[in-house]
Amino acid sequence: YSVQLTDVNGCLATDAITVTYAAPAPIDLGADITLCQGQSITLDATVPGATYAWSTGASSPTIDVSSTGNFSVVVTQGQCTVSDAIAVLVEALPTVELGPDLGLCPGETTMLDATGPGLFYLWSTGATTPSITVTANGTYTVTVENAANCTATDDVTVTYAAPGAVDLGPDVVLCQGESVLLDA
Repeated sequence: YSVQLTDVNGCLATDAITVTYAAPAPIDLGADITLCQGQSITLDATVPGATYAWSTGASSPTIDVSSTGNFSVVVTQGQCTVSDAIAVLVEALPTVELGPDLGLCPGETTMLDATGPGLFYLWSTGATTPSITVTANGTYTVTVENAANCTATDDVTVTYAAPGAVDLGPDVVLCQGESVLLDA
């Protein structure tokens, strides 16, 4: 840009200036995200030569987040600043408890129940119901998932007893006053 100035006496003065717009690198922390309890995410605003001011007070190019909240960063690149923000929601893990391992007698059945509000189920048997009926030895595992795709797993081992055969021997005929010892 230049300007030419003429005063009342006809004297001329000129000056010029160059204006350049800097093109700061954009910052994108990504879309809002839901994490499961125990998970974390690294938020990255890295730009070479920049300085950082996170809403957490951090001044590093990246921060690790494992709690619910709104997180933002202001990145200063020379004379320019750019910013971005992200909402992080941490969902609780679902709970599932099938109980202790079980010992059953032959012919008995038991029901394993993982019922919980708003859960989806996948058993090691392939069943997708909240509960299953067990009639055989084995370790039975269930994975439950909530609407936030957070999962929990539990298992229980069911063992059927195999009692030994009982043999009291052949039939016996006794006379009055005699006895026999029966041994099981």
